[in-house]
Order: sequence, then structure tokens, then C-alpha cells
Amino acid sequence: MSLKEEIRQEAAQERQKLKNMSSQDKIWYIWEYYKFHIAILIAIVLVLCIIGTSIYNSTIETSFYCVFINNRTNGEVNYEILTKDFHDHMGFGKKQEIHTESVFISYDGVVSEFSYASMAKISALIATQELDVLVTDEENFDRYSGMSGYLDLEQVLPEDLLSSLKDRLCYGTNQEGQKGAYAVDISGTKFAQEFGLTLEPAYCSFISNSRHTDTSIAFLHYIFD
Repeated sequence: MSLKEEIRQEAAQERQKLKNMSSQDKIWYIWEYYKFHIAILIAIVLVLCIIGTSIYNSTIETSFYCVFINNRTNGEVNYEILTKDFHDHMGFGKKQEIHTESVFISYDGVVSEFSYASMAKISALIATQELDVLVTDEENFDRYSGMSGYLDLEQVLPEDLLSSLKDRLCYGTNQEGQKGAYAVDISGTKFAQEFGLTLEPAYCSFISNSRHTDTSIAFLHYIFD
């Protein structure tokens, strides 16, 4: 008898065994005699899923990242105005994502673990050039200005936008003691109302090592045009 015929005969015998068993016995039999094969199959499927997810995630690009600091509101924050409306406004595709979130940082008294964690996350985002825009209260605006964390908007904004925003520019001092227009106050705008932004003033600043300054400029156009 050939090997092929032996395998076929063995398979037929296994089918006959299972046919004569109850449902509970079938489950026990399959697990008892094939658990090693099942474990290998599950492991292969998991590995393939991990590889597939990794390949897919590598094709996704963060096209804009905006963090709001200390925006205290009793209502819901409408993140979709950024992740969907501004996303569509920019003509981004499905694999060009916009990330946005709110964090709370307080320097009064003892700094909480949550504040430390928030500061660490922002530092990591800046270090990896992921973060593009910070919208903050005055205290955090001064802190990051003093660390030379912002671009001078008078140096990067196009002349027409800069002229229209001159009354909303907010000035700070960097680490070298140089004064600059490091933010625009976006409070009181339609965007602020629809987003649920309660900060007044709301200092909107461009991160100095951002890779998406053009998108940040488009963000200000989106807010004020």
C-alpha cells in the first residue's frame, strides 16, 4: 500500500470514529489527540495577524498632531472637528491620520503623577517630532516659550495671515531671552465654540521641530478664514 493510500485510509478511519461519537466525546477526542496541532495552528494565525497589523500600521502616517493643555470643560469635547472636518478640509486620505487629545498639567503645590506623566508624554512627542501644535493656558505657554519650544509666528506665517492675526499674536521669551510671537489666541472663535475650548486666552503655538509646519499654518487658516 502506498503512503498516499495509507493516509487516505487513516483519515477515513478517523472520520468513522468521530461519526460514532457523541458531541461531547468528539470535542474531548479532538482536543486530546490534536491539541498540539491546534496550538501550532493558533500560533501561526497569531503570528500572521501580528505581521499583517505591523505591515498595515507602517503604511499609516500621522499628518497632524495637536494637544490641548488644561482645557477644562463640563461638556463634551468635539475632537471630530479636527480628526474628521479638518482632515477632510486638508484632503487627507484614510492612511493620513490626525491625532488630538487633552491633558492637564498643574504646577501649583505638589505636582501630581498625572501631571508628570502628561509632561513626559509631551516631551516624548516633541523629541520624536510627532507633535505639531500646542494649545495651552498662559502658564504652560510661558513654560514652553522659556524652553525655546515654539516657532516665532512672525517668521513663519504668510504675510496675509500674519496681518489678519496681528491683534491676536501673543508674545513670549525663549531660552536665550529673545522675545517673539510664539502663539495666536484662538479663544472666542467659531472653532473654539464648536470644539468645546474654554481657555481664555487660548495660546495656539507651533512646535519648533515640527515636520508639518505647513499643516499648522493651514490649521490657522481653517480657524480664522
